[in-house]
Amino acid sequence: MLAEAMRAELVAWFKGQQILDRLIYLGAILLFGVVVPWQLGFSFLDVGFLLAYILLPCLFAPQAVATLVSSRHPQPPGPGYVAQILAPMAAGVATHWLILALGFSVVSFRGEAPRLLLPPWQLLLHTTLLGLAATFLACSLAGWITLNSKTLASAKKQARQIFLLILAGVMLWLRLGPAGAKGELIDRLNPQRIHTLALPVSLGLAILGGLFLQAGRKRRMEEFSGPIFKL
Repeated sequence: MLAEAMRAELVAWFKGQQILDRLIYLGAILLFGVVVPWQLGFSFLDVGFLLAYILLPCLFAPQAVATLVSSRHPQPPGPGYVAQILAPMAAGVATHWLILALGFSVVSFRGEAPRLLLPPWQLLLHTTLLGLAATFLACSLAGWITLNSKTLASAKKQARQIFLLILAGVMLWLRLGPAGAKGELIDRLNPQRIHTLALPVSLGLAILGGLFLQAGRKRRMEEFSGPIFKL
């Protein structure tokens, strides 16, 4: 039932896109999957860029969530709302993997490698887990914000502001944070130790995402239930 609801939401989202939206989507895939890897070369395989790329679905998928939650009211409301969160998340993660696959192929082609060049499997696995958890939180938060916003434009604006605020905070900490803490962080990003960072962070992000998902689901069901007492 959930899979069918997710498929319906993806179809509705795709049909609702304008030509310009699709061109921007395609352009982003080409930019981050072909142009950037070509410019970076083997540096594209570094953990820093893998971590940066997990932010891509966190930027685009919540916009689709806001559109679906504000414009569609599927029945039953509970599973329908969950599908509106998970469908854009799945599309965003799939796009992320497509971009990475293109990037690895471009780097391998440019370097004339005899086989497809990939980062160490530990880095790829744990950055993928981080990406899944971060996208889930971003989509769940976007759905909750949309239900508590007056307009779709307001919801999208607030979601973008929160994303940019978090990004700015991370960049500021990387620039001005304690040298010892930054050194410990860098040390944990090697293939042998990345699990000590990625697993607890992924778990925390997933728990937060689950809380926002449950709060939004409850709010959507309250909207459909109407007042408790009727005259």
